[in-house]
Formats: sequence, structure tokens, C-alpha cells
Amino acid sequence: MKLLTDSFFDMKIRENPWFATSLGLNLYQDKIEEWNYEAFNRRVVSLHHLLLQLSIAVTQYSLLHIILEWIKVSARAPEASTT
Repeated sequence: MKLLTDSFFDMKIRENPWFATSLGLNLYQDKIEEWNYEAFNRRVVSLHHLLLQLSIAVTQYSLLHIILEWIKVSARAPEASTT
């Protein structure tokens, strides 16, 4: 999840240089925010990619949670008798 939040933050400060500068990050202080179609489309594609990554992470977390719950339940269940 940290990688995902880092990716979002990097995209946010790259696409909004004023925001980066207001946070004291001087990486983009020589840039201005673009308001053209290409920049808008680039932001949409970046956000779609991040949403896809988030969806995958949530799915993986959910599957892991289901597996761990199944293991807990299985460990508590009495073993079937062999008689």
C-alpha cells in the first residue's frame, strides 16, 4: 500500500507544481500546472492506473483475509473422528 500512496503523491506533486512548492518541495518550482487536453488526459490515465493498482491491492488483501479466516476456523474445528 505504501508504494501505491507514494505513486499517488508523486503524481500529485508532478501534476500540481504549486502544491509541491507549498509543501516545501522544490522539485517543480520552475514549472507551472498545465491545463491543456494532453495534460488532462495524462492525469486521467495516471489516475485510472492508480485505481487499477488499488483494486488489485484490495482484492489481494481480501483474498488473504479470507484465507487467514479459513485457517483460523480450520484450526478451531475438531478433527473428524476416524471411528
